[in-house]
Amino acid sequence: MVDYKQLYNSLNTVSDFISLCENYDEAEIEKNTITWDYDTSAYTYLGNVGNNFTYLIPPTEFRVGTQAAMMNPERGRLETHNYTHGYDRHYPDDFCQKVIDFLGFKDEYQADVNVQPPNTVKVLHYDNMRTFCRNFESLHSLPFDTINRQPKHRLKLRRLFVALSDWEDGWMFQMGKKQWSGWKKGDVIDFHWRGQPHSTANASFSHRPILKISGFTDISFFGNAEVQ
Repeated sequence: MVDYKQLYNSLNTVSDFISLCENYDEAEIEKNTITWDYDTSAYTYLGNVGNNFTYLIPPTEFRVGTQAAMMNPERGRLETHNYTHGYDRHYPDDFCQKVIDFLGFKDEYQADVNVQPPNTVKVLHYDNMRTFCRNFESLHSLPFDTINRQPKHRLKLRRLFVALSDWEDGWMFQMGKKQWSGWKKGDVIDFHWRGQPHSTANASFSHRPILKISGFTDISFFGNAEVQ
């Protein structure tokens, strides 16, 4: 029997963390090393970057990630329940890039627009940022902070969501015990991804676009802005 907690607690570098996730079942790693945290806030509202923009969803041939089943050790479990990745991914457009810059992300960050079509579900899970860490070789040799679940860095590894359209009935976004709903175009939240189970679903008749940004930033509450 694999002692996932012991393996996790013995990690030294970010590279060790990546190897652990790629050689063992990530669902079991999460199950044995994370306590689902219902007692802390699931997210913090940071402000609104303005609504003087229109996000146009690119044609499907320009997707950079599709509805295929997730390619990791838990693929079999997901396929048993007919789960796919749950949304399509697109590159940020010019406005999204301005928002990314405004929010203070530099160097090691990852951003894409998650477009969830009607009648799709993103299975309940929690994040561990393995893909983010793997994509930046500059992080691989850094010590891994097992308490904060991130590379040891002067800034906190964060995941921000930016609404690219007004919320519509049927768009469901669960984080811990809290639902993010009723958002306005341009709203920005800081998702507290450590230990927060989350899932999304689209039971509407419209595609739901949200910009997701992962990386290091010290942005705090900024209220209302008008990113141009």
